[in-house]
Amino acid sequence: MRCVCSPRKEPNDPRHAHTRQQVGQAKDWSSDIRVTAHTLLSLYLVAAALAVVSRADGAGPTIQTRTAQTIVATWRCEDKLPRARTFARSPWKPHSTGFRVAELARWQHRLTACRAVLKRRAYEWAWKEWLPDNWAKLGACETGYGQRPGNWFHHNALYVSAFGISRREYDADAAYFGAPPWNDTKPPSPYNQYLAAKGHYARFGDGWGCPGP
Repeated sequence: MRCVCSPRKEPNDPRHAHTRQQVGQAKDWSSDIRVTAHTLLSLYLVAAALAVVSRADGAGPTIQTRTAQTIVATWRCEDKLPRARTFARSPWKPHSTGFRVAELARWQHRLTACRAVLKRRAYEWAWKEWLPDNWAKLGACETGYGQRPGNWFHHNALYVSAFGISRREYDADAAYFGAPPWNDTKPPSPYNQYLAAKGHYARFGDGWGCPGP
């Protein structure tokens, strides 16, 4: 004969309540551990990123400061050419480390190129370093009133340059060796005038009133 029994009820034992409380606390601790681990990971990534920036900057100023300094140096160089200043983004706006490094490299390249142009122009005006004596004598006779190397800014209705080349022929003479044309407002550099004179000599052989080169 089967016994029909009601479902067994678990006694309200304080020990069971304590066990349930321990299980709940363990779950809370596990959640706290996960949050802490996530926080530590985030801090580690931030520290790693800062370390990359530090290595890119070196021991000196920050990469933003170096970029700003390079921009200013480039602008000063462009003012000397003179040339319109290159547009610059603010180096202080938030960007990735890769972008900052690339931006600094771009401005360093621009500064190097600008300084190379300045160096070349200085060389083109330093006529004592490259102008042969016979050409300096020709310039002195044509436009310098006996003073070498002549007047690099000389121009009138008929003749231009220190070598007194015909205005009508100057541009073709200059183009012979790849020099720019004549400009009354901004005459070509002495070196380019010398190239034009060599072009004139190559085309005509002489043609000067003074003793030729």
